[in-house]
Amino acid sequence: MLLQVHLLPELHPRLETPEAFRLEPAVPFHTYADGFGNICTRLVAPPGLITLSNRFVIRDSGKPDILPVKAKQAQVQDLPDDVLVYLLGSR
Repeated sequence: MLLQVHLLPELHPRLETPEAFRLEPAVPFHTYADGFGNICTRLVAPPGLITLSNRFVIRDSGKPDILPVKAKQAQVQDLPDDVLVYLLGSR
């Protein structure tokens, strides 16, 4: 499995408590930063059920994200090749 369940590194200064990533059952995993700076976790899941969680407390203003209300939607076939990577699976 390839997981993106970690806080973005640029938000770490706002953490009140450290991230507490857990897997049940406990299985070996490792983390790495992808080409966009996201922290990814890689593991081989055992057969059966697996539970994953990541808990932390972060300071937040409570204000909603700014939305680009006048943004236009492009047809997929009109997108340049270099932006297709942003359409790949994510969190």
